Amino acid sequence: MSLIFTTIAKIKDWQMLQKLNSEVLVVQARAAGATRYQVYRNVNDASQALVLVELPHQEAVLEISDLVLEQMDNLPREHLADDRVWEPVGWEGIG
Repeated sequence: MSLIFTTIAKIKDWQMLQKLNSEVLVVQARAAGATRYQVYRNVNDASQALVLVELPHQEAVLEISDLVLEQMDNLPREHLADDRVWEPVGWEGIG
């Protein structure tokens, strides 16, 4: 059974997030065995990003959760209910 990790962040610098994505996040998601990895932008509020990672087991989810939240500490983030319409940003991903 696959598990999906998601987090929502309020982004002020999308270029910084794109660099973090390509240099760290997608690399670590692959290493953890992710079958899907994607960053989405909120269609109605372009300051909000959703990171979605599909992983094979709980240990991988815990590893990615710690990594993503640690790496995004430099970016302002705000956890919100996910009741929005999202679009892919078209960056390198998995799946």
